[in-house]
Amino acid sequence: MIRKKLTIVLFAALVSTALHAESIDVAVDNVFIQTFRGKPGIWTVPGKDSFEYLLKQYGSSKEEVLSLNGGKFTSQSYMFFPYSETVLKQVLADGKGRRIQKVDPTRLMWPIETPVYTSRYGNRGGERHPGLDFGCARNTVVVAADTGVVVRAGWMGGLGLAVAIQHANGNVTWYAHNTAVLLSEGEHVNRGQIVAYSGSTGRSTGPHVHFEVRFMDVPLDPEDFIQFGLVRPDLVVREGPQQALSQEVSLDNVVMNPGQSRPGP
Repeated sequence: MIRKKLTIVLFAALVSTALHAESIDVAVDNVFIQTFRGKPGIWTVPGKDSFEYLLKQYGSSKEEVLSLNGGKFTSQSYMFFPYSETVLKQVLADGKGRRIQKVDPTRLMWPIETPVYTSRYGNRGGERHPGLDFGCARNTVVVAADTGVVVRAGWMGGLGLAVAIQHANGNVTWYAHNTAVLLSEGEHVNRGQIVAYSGSTGRSTGPHVHFEVRFMDVPLDPEDFIQFGLVRPDLVVREGPQQALSQEVSLDNVVMNPGQSRPGP
């Protein structure tokens, strides 16, 4: 009963606001261009690459990289390297720009670029599934569905490595079962910004993204809040010298694949 009342109240508020809202353009982080604290660059695990090599490769300054990464260089964890203007221009010239998505600011974005349902909200095998599952390859870029502040980040039992983001309307979105979480609690995040890489950590049977919307810690149906209409328009503008167009798929093709395994929860 509480869940129904919350859904009705929030849906009414969304409808009222949406009547006066205009769409906005959002650049959605991808594997080539990512953002952190407003800077374009890339998250990478240095591994055997030296700090000096990576600074040269991405055109970053030592001071800026250390400032963005807690003051230290680590070879075994993700670090953010901001691009120099020259490197960014080259990435764009190579056709690797981010997708520019027209977004209703009152609605949530999809947490991955190619959402293929493997499980929906509601009853599943006699248990209530509190969110949506999207099957995807391991290390798929997971982005924030809306602007907000990270309130939880790290290992969360059955959810594995997860991120929770508090939004201005009181809702909290959750992104679970990741291979890596890139942000810490208290970090401000923009809509479309990378927050994690997908995986299969916690209680999971395969790589996927588990996505929840909660209000006062009550799970609600995310499909009541996600964008209407086409998820990926037939023609999509991407960043680049000429804002080149690329072919995409429509919402009609974003469906449950009967022959696909169903990772969960």
